[in-house]
Formats: sequence, C-alpha cells, structure tokens
Amino acid sequence: MKGKLNLLLIIVAVALFFLAQCFFIVKEGQVAIKTRVSRIVGNDIQPGLHFKWPLLESKVIFDARLQTLDAEPENVLTKEKKELIVDYFVEWRIADTQKYWVSTRGIRSSAENIIAQIVTDDLRGEFAKRTVHEVVSEDRSEIMDVITRILSAEVKKQGMEVVDVRVKRVEFSDKIKDSVFRRMQAERKRVSDSLRAHGKEQKKAIIADTDRQVQIIIANANRDAEITRGQGDAEATRIYAEAFSKDEDFYRFQKSLDAYRHAFSDKGDTFITSPDSEFFRYFQDADKK
Repeated sequence: MKGKLNLLLIIVAVALFFLAQCFFIVKEGQVAIKTRVSRIVGNDIQPGLHFKWPLLESKVIFDARLQTLDAEPENVLTKEKKELIVDYFVEWRIADTQKYWVSTRGIRSSAENIIAQIVTDDLRGEFAKRTVHEVVSEDRSEIMDVITRILSAEVKKQGMEVVDVRVKRVEFSDKIKDSVFRRMQAERKRVSDSLRAHGKEQKKAIIADTDRQVQIIIANANRDAEITRGQGDAEATRIYAEAFSKDEDFYRFQKSLDAYRHAFSDKGDTFITSPDSEFFRYFQDADKK
C-alpha cells in the first residue's frame, strides 16, 4: 500500500512538472518567440499565458520597451580636418522578433554594437561634409535627422526600430583646443581693439566739439562784453559831455582833482614839475584868492 502511494506521488509530481513545462508567461512590456530545434515556430508572442511542447520547444523572451544606447564618445573630422569629440545617444526598440533573433540571437549588446557602428559611420560621413561652425551652431538637428533616417532603414533589416538619435555634446579634441582658444582669443582682441579705437575716435570728436562750443561761447561772451563796454563808454562820454557843456570850469576842476588823486596816491612818489605848470593851475588860483 505504501509503495502504491509513493508511485502515485511520483506520477503526480511528474505530471505537474510536465504541465509546468507546457506553459510560459510573457509579462507586460515583453515579447517572445517560440523555437523548435532552433527553428522559430512562434513569432511576436504578446503578453499572456502561452502553450509550448515540453522538451521539443523552448521560449525566448525579449524586452519590448524603449531602449537607450548611451554610446562612447567618437572622434570625427570636419570639412576643415578639425577633430571633434561627439557624444550621442540612441533610443530604439525591437520591431520584429524573428529578424532580431536571427541577427543578434537575442543578445542586446550585439544589437547595440550594430547600431553604434552604423551611427559612427554616418556621423563621420555627415560631419566631413560640414565646417565646425555649421556643426556646432547651425546643422546639428539636420545631421541628427539624416542619421535617424539612415539608421532606421539599416536596422529595420535586423528587426529593430530607431526612435531618435541625439547629440549630447560636441567639443574640440585636446589636439586643437589650444589653437582654437588662441584663435578665439585673437578674435576677441580684434573686436576689443576695434571697439577701443572707435571709442577713442568718439572721444576726440566729443572733445573737439566741446572745444568748439567753448570757443563759440567765449567769443559770444567777449562780443557781448565789448558791446556792453562800448555802450557804457558811450554813455559815460555822453554824461561827461553834458556835464562839460553845463559848467566847463567845474568839469575841469573835477578832472584836476582826479589827476591829483592819482598822481599823489602813494606817499613815496616824487613828482617834479614847474610851479607855474598848468597842472597846478587850481592851486595857483586858490593862492591868488
């Protein structure tokens, strides 16, 4: 009786094992193929529970989600034979599991090696058609679009689909960094010298205009002063003339007092003249009186 029970348990265990080998599960975000003696008998198997013959058939499950290839930076030459370092990434996914299995045996690194080789060749070809300025500032998006189209057509044969190719970084290699820096430095110096020279020209023009304005202002001031002085002298002459015409003796007397005041303004002055000189006429008249 005990032997029969053991045999039954063995039969149940074998049946369960056999049953487990008959089914496999494909999870969400995965895709699978079914092979029989290395020949594909089921392609693009979607998520769910699926049947296979144990021992005769096997399953291969792939990641169907979007994959990112972050490649190593590549050295490329531009149209002027300048060496640049280009760092890029590629987004791709499996499009045809049968072709993908045949070309890569389901190994992701093999698939990414195929993609990287195609991208590298295309990068070198596209960069070789353009100058550094075009690559850095103008045509980068165009280059990436061209490479995406070419790469999509190439990897489609291997059962893959390229979603996007983008450049993360483009920089000069160490070989030409110094020469580029010196050229940029010389260009900046040329621009600064030009601005400085232009500034000096403006300074000279401003100073010259200021000097001209100063001269004009001074000339106008001198002219107005001379006019005012002339008008004052004329007015003084008119007043003197009127005073002289009213009382000539008093006018002469006033002028003589002014002459005395100026002649004897300093006590140390010595004045030699004849006593009967016209200069002392009013003193003489005073003595007579």
